[in-house]
Amino acid sequence: MKIRKNESLGIIRVGLALLAVCPVYATEFYVAANGRDANLGTLKRPFATIERARDEVRKLVAASLKENVTVFIRGGTYLLAHTVVFGLADSGTKEHTITYAAYPGETPVLSGGVRISGWHRLKDSAALPPAAHGKVWVTDVPGTRDGKWRFHALFDGGEALPRARSDGFKPLLDYETEDFWGMPFATPEQKSVLRFPKGALRNWPNLGDVEIRIFPWGPWTINLLVLASVDEERGEATTTIPATYPMVVISGGVRPLTPEEGPELQKSAWVENVLEALDEPGEWVLNTHEGRLYLWPRGDSPGENIIAPRLVELIRVEGRVDAEGPADTPVTHLVFRGLTFSHADRDVWTATDAGIQHDWEMYDKSTALMRFRATEHCLVDECRFTASGGTGLRFDLHSQYNRVQRSLFDHLGQSGVMICGYGPGVKDVSHHNEVINNHIHDLGEIYWHSHGIIVWQSGENRVAHNLIHDMPRKAILCAGVRDRHFDPQFKDTRECSRLIRWAEVGGAQGFDYVIPFLHVRNNVIEQNLVYRILGKGADGGGINLTGVGEGNIVRRNILHDIRNARADAVIRLDGAAQAALISENVIYNCAIPAINPGSRDNFVENNIMVDVSTRRWPAQTGHFMFGPEARGRFQRNIVYNSSDSAKFLLNMRGASLGQFDADFNIFYSAGNPAGSAAFVEELKKQAGAQKTPPGKILRQQRTVSADPLFVDPATKDFRLRPDSPAWKLGFKPIDIAGIGLTADFPARYR
Repeated sequence: MKIRKNESLGIIRVGLALLAVCPVYATEFYVAANGRDANLGTLKRPFATIERARDEVRKLVAASLKENVTVFIRGGTYLLAHTVVFGLADSGTKEHTITYAAYPGETPVLSGGVRISGWHRLKDSAALPPAAHGKVWVTDVPGTRDGKWRFHALFDGGEALPRARSDGFKPLLDYETEDFWGMPFATPEQKSVLRFPKGALRNWPNLGDVEIRIFPWGPWTINLLVLASVDEERGEATTTIPATYPMVVISGGVRPLTPEEGPELQKSAWVENVLEALDEPGEWVLNTHEGRLYLWPRGDSPGENIIAPRLVELIRVEGRVDAEGPADTPVTHLVFRGLTFSHADRDVWTATDAGIQHDWEMYDKSTALMRFRATEHCLVDECRFTASGGTGLRFDLHSQYNRVQRSLFDHLGQSGVMICGYGPGVKDVSHHNEVINNHIHDLGEIYWHSHGIIVWQSGENRVAHNLIHDMPRKAILCAGVRDRHFDPQFKDTRECSRLIRWAEVGGAQGFDYVIPFLHVRNNVIEQNLVYRILGKGADGGGINLTGVGEGNIVRRNILHDIRNARADAVIRLDGAAQAALISENVIYNCAIPAINPGSRDNFVENNIMVDVSTRRWPAQTGHFMFGPEARGRFQRNIVYNSSDSAKFLLNMRGASLGQFDADFNIFYSAGNPAGSAAFVEELKKQAGAQKTPPGKILRQQRTVSADPLFVDPATKDFRLRPDSPAWKLGFKPIDIAGIGLTADFPARYR
């Protein structure tokens, strides 16, 4: 059928009229801080909010995606009044992804805060320390009166400001037990009472604002607990929720505190958010009884960029969660690229929370700037998580084939990245995620126990090429639930026990029985560069595996300059870790043992350990240590001292070396070769005298004391020369060229 010219023009006019009524958008939309949601979402007429763009994309999803879709977000700061939520209606597909990206060359900042203004200089207050008189400013903050809005972090632009904190004090002992591991299961009442020295606490009129910061019992977790009551005469305070453990003088774990560390760690409690403690520039206090914020600014005045958080979570991607059943429905194929997230509050614990090990993070909770909950095939690329009170990024519950890469996590109050599967049970739906090529540093600025990367109850994940440094605690944690938490009498204990899917575990007891429910297995931690970590507290390791299933691998990582002598090991396999491989790692210049192989069947092979000493046991130079029931292999490792020390810590807790295949290793002291040779001979003698398990042949006679002949140990070049004796022992070269960030990591985030 032919169409004449005038007919074709008529059809075009009708088409244009229809477009005016129902505009057809391309696969690109735009958002700008100066846009309007009534606009068309084009480059010249952008939307104002991400939600408006999301809703427009949602229409394309409903009509079945035909192409990839990109929402470009222009540079500027977007002050979010509420969390932006993406659900099942926002999913991309295997064929067509949906991307929310920074406009090329620009930096959009998503902020969960609000600017604070109206400041005036405070007249002298009797509550202030003398040093603060005349230097503190104050403002009324609408909405905070009587606790309607209570924030726990404050920022000056991109910098977090410290909350006022008192001098530390030593709690007074009020709970004793001979059972070291019984302490976690003390009663809630025993965990809610703090006895304090006279004058340390007061019955402030705004107790709901005042928190106790404390290392309860052990120096491996920090609690921030709101005061419920203070009896100044009796020297006794109660908190609104229990601490993780009883609030007593902290122990050194399974050993006494040394004179060097005792005084510091025994000052394990502080008071926060009271005017009496506001004694340094940058500190602040929020009093919701008055509805006022106090600040000692670092400059002449507070300025115009003081920001208080009103959100904890800025973006949440959430599918349909079937918490008690077998099948979740995930959101899929969303990409977030080039965005900066900042100015959120920290997590505040509640009575119903459930915590992972030592309450380091809370389970299935909004604690992060960005959260994925029941998702698959989602990507976070080239983003920044900074200047915030909480964690950076979480992948919760059902999480498969998600990835975060080429991103920067810095100056956060809690952790960097957390992958958190379901609690122990038969439901195993968190696996095959990746944390690749990220720069992570200066985290845990509020919660001192925070980690760079946490993998909890999740398997088959890959953590690789990350640069992690300047951390208060560990760089990387892989954890499940240790067997002692499976005792039903403790199932309402916040730490771990509340997470167990009790109807599915069938009363499992003992580590061998709970293994099927520990889904943190077959993870690979490789090619990460880690230094200057474990800066606060005690215990732990740089890379730590605890309560895990089988098959986890830690290989080709470099860890160095970890100088906190109160920690346990650079790479630590806790007692409840089994069948892990620790291979091809380079560890140097550390003040703690290099590797703790744990107390089960683990394999430590082909590692280099240089100038690793320990101040915990000053008579020894500690490179690795065995638990009392350790089994497995310790082979083809190089242990080297540049000093004259020839003592190597092998047997810390009564281990039987006969349970380990410990052969083909090199121990060498450059300053005392004769001493290291004598050590090796004594090692062989001890091994030969120990009973060999049935069916096992000891082959520990080929360990030697010899210079491994590094290329240049003075410049940390630990490659082996061609004539190294290690080659004859079967040592394999370690390819360190690709360790750490890769070439495609964004230069601005390095």
